[in-house]
Amino acid sequence: MSGEESQFNVQGYNIVTILKRLEAATSRLEDITIFQEEANVIPDGKAGAIDGEKKKSIESGAAGAGAGAGSSAPSAPAKPLVIEESKQVKAFKEYLEEHVKPFTAKSKEVDTLVGQAASTLADAFEAQVKFLTIVDQAKKPDMSSGEFLELINPINSQIEKLNNLKESNRRSEYFNHLSTLSEGAPVLGWILSNLPVPMISEFKDSAQFWSNRVIKDYKEKDPKQAEWAKQFIAIFEPLKAYVKEYHTTGPAWNNKDCKNISEVLSKAPVSAAPPAAGGSAPPPPPPPPPPASIFEDDGGAAKSTPASGGGMNAVFADLNKGEGITSALKKVDKSEMTHKNPALRQQAAAKKPTPPKKAHQLILCSLYQCS
Repeated sequence: MSGEESQFNVQGYNIVTILKRLEAATSRLEDITIFQEEANVIPDGKAGAIDGEKKKSIESGAAGAGAGAGSSAPSAPAKPLVIEESKQVKAFKEYLEEHVKPFTAKSKEVDTLVGQAASTLADAFEAQVKFLTIVDQAKKPDMSSGEFLELINPINSQIEKLNNLKESNRRSEYFNHLSTLSEGAPVLGWILSNLPVPMISEFKDSAQFWSNRVIKDYKEKDPKQAEWAKQFIAIFEPLKAYVKEYHTTGPAWNNKDCKNISEVLSKAPVSAAPPAAGGSAPPPPPPPPPPASIFEDDGGAAKSTPASGGGMNAVFADLNKGEGITSALKKVDKSEMTHKNPALRQQAAAKKPTPPKKAHQLILCSLYQCS
């Protein structure tokens, strides 16, 4: 080592040697840069676009895969798994789009209260969409089981809400509108019947009694409200056609896969009932007690107080009074006798007819107070 080089030794490292090695490394880097620039020269001015795509590929972590495949385009993101809806669920959704949703919008134009009632009915229809989705995947359950009652609870709660809305607005000028909706809403109970098609016709007739009143009251002074009544009655026939095609003898449960409701709910992205604010959905209220039968024997209480008790004992106790049984009756004046006053007969004929109470209707009404 020369004396000049020895002057640049620092802690065993020769500065001159280090500088020479840095010079060689810099020269190699310059050669690589020139080679890459020549390789990236592409006609039609596409080099900039490819460089941009390379930059995106590097930023997304896909630079290694792109370079190995000889392509600079990033890989497409994976699509989420989508469960295809059955034909019967799609058809019911189309029914809502074509008939229920336009009617809801029309109701909001009539009045705020009527719009609120119609929105409640629309929510009941939406709850039935979820019900039919479960029907499409689960086997038929025991209709008295707790899980089935929980499944139909969202529908019943909306019908009950609509009925309460009508009862709390009896003095409203739109009471006939509310009664029209309230009388027609239990048509959603077709899911509990083995003969749903004729049941839909029954509730249509019940709702039409009140809709005819709306038409009569507003036909001249506000045709828009008369049109509203006709539009509501028009949703029954398409529903009947849908049920006749897909659920002629009741909901078409999927008995082939043999999955119960709880199993379907644990796997499917559909919940039977929306959770309440405090956590889980509240259980359905208990059904009202059955009416007392006049043929029941009230036991010891009836025997000890036959005059005030119920059952057959009270009936026979009244019959034993003889002529005294009529002592508490009030004498009817001639002006109150319908056979002598035609005007009274006309008023009696104008009263609302009692809708038929069949077994399937009583099942639906067990969770709310029917009017």
